[in-house]
Amino acid sequence: MLSRGAVFPNARQAHAITETAPGHATLLSGRNPAHTGIPSNYFGVPDRDSPLVGVNTGNGASPRRFRGSTLVDWLRAEDSDSRFLSISGKDRGAILPIGSSRGPVFWYASGRFVTSRYYADTLPSWLTGWNERGAVAGLAGRSWTLLLPDSAYAEPDSLPFEQGGRDVTFPHRVPDDPDKAMRQALRFPWMDSLTLDVALEGTRNLQLGRRRGTDVLAISLSTTDYVGHEFGPDSRELHDQLLRLDRTLGWFLDSLTTLLKGQAPLVIMTGDHGVTSYPEDARLNGRPAGRVCPPPFSNALIPPLRPLG
Repeated sequence: MLSRGAVFPNARQAHAITETAPGHATLLSGRNPAHTGIPSNYFGVPDRDSPLVGVNTGNGASPRRFRGSTLVDWLRAEDSDSRFLSISGKDRGAILPIGSSRGPVFWYASGRFVTSRYYADTLPSWLTGWNERGAVAGLAGRSWTLLLPDSAYAEPDSLPFEQGGRDVTFPHRVPDDPDKAMRQALRFPWMDSLTLDVALEGTRNLQLGRRRGTDVLAISLSTTDYVGHEFGPDSRELHDQLLRLDRTLGWFLDSLTTLLKGQAPLVIMTGDHGVTSYPEDARLNGRPAGRVCPPPFSNALIPPLRPLG
């Protein structure tokens, strides 16, 4: 992709709140958050009237707040047979790139890939079959070790400010208990592989890319975000996650091309937002940085309440 694709190394966003929901609502709509109705994660996809399908717990979700249209709508306006599939580890990552269109939109929750009542009353048989194989629960007890020899990583391990000072040194172990493993799965690199495996299964069953028209396969991989939040963008953990993700994407694109019987898909890779360095890491590397405690600022900006009368 680097050698044969168009690469934008200085891409920037024109909106202030760089969170998952605003970013995903922008990607295939071309509209800034002020015009999509999705200004933050809080005002993203939560919807009590659209409970999950496939599990008995978890928060309902839908694109009811989204305003505007997306690539899927434009394609369908030209070709009513155009198909799509959207898969993500996060509900907002699956829902918002598609916009308001109803169809096969799935995300991870409580150990399974699910949808909500906004889209369907039941899961398709191919996804139920995938869930019943128990791939996520099978991660229990696995250890995340370095992909390459220790000398390949310039970043120090075990920095005390990572992940709140807990479990800061390789290897990182998935809990032995399957329920805990399923709750923490998105923190480990294997979850990207499983998300892509679901995408391949769905592509095969929906026959995406097997006709003359244009179909859309939207995939949002969530583990880099989780690792970045917990260990920081300058960490050895994120370095290893990206090395693994590079190989995983290679496997996926090879598998997708085989599935499409040699047709070359148009691949677009982008990010919904970035992440800043931990202040402690920035100081270690000679950059000025620090943390701000919000209450003193908010107290100074908001005048104190005065008694009436």
